[in-house]
Amino acid sequence: MKAQMSLEMIIGLLILVIVAAVVIRTFLTSMGAVEDFSKYKESTELKTFETTCKSYCREFATSGNLAYAVQFCTTRLLPEGTSNKFKKPGEVDKLGVNDKIPIIASMGGFSVCEDAIFCFHFYDCAEYTTITPEDCRKILCEYFAPFYRGPDNQINFDLLNKKVREIIKGKAKYEYGSCNLRGEINNWWSKFFMNPDGTGPCDGVVW
Repeated sequence: MKAQMSLEMIIGLLILVIVAAVVIRTFLTSMGAVEDFSKYKESTELKTFETTCKSYCREFATSGNLAYAVQFCTTRLLPEGTSNKFKKPGEVDKLGVNDKIPIIASMGGFSVCEDAIFCFHFYDCAEYTTITPEDCRKILCEYFAPFYRGPDNQINFDLLNKKVREIIKGKAKYEYGSCNLRGEINNWWSKFFMNPDGTGPCDGVVW
């Protein structure tokens, strides 16, 4: 009799543990993920990001100071390693056309990693001036080139390219973020920041 009761208690406890695990997982999933970008686009976080990006546009257009354009080109929506905003919690997601993100269509359908979405992915500064992804490549190269120009007035492109890569990459795994875009024929980084022969980002952009 006691053995039967002990067995029933063990089974009951196991069922409670399983139910609790399912409930906790469901709660964490609902708290940690957004099903699609349409639920996020009205968030305070995104509106603050927009205000910040456009302030750099305005300051650059007003002053002509390239440093503001650099800020525009290097400011990202979410910190490197962010893995709980979209889709699967705990995983840096690749966001594509089906995820209803406006930037994807405007950039020709290129996927992005959730931890490497920059101002230039969303906005082109059209209200004040125009800064496209291609412009950001040139802006970053022009801004940092003087630091790597030698006494002979020649640029050390190895060091300059490394610097621009580091600025965009930050603490992410790759320049395009921490998700896997290697399967993409062209990702936004290789399309807008690199040359077709794989050189860059600054080769052929500054002299």
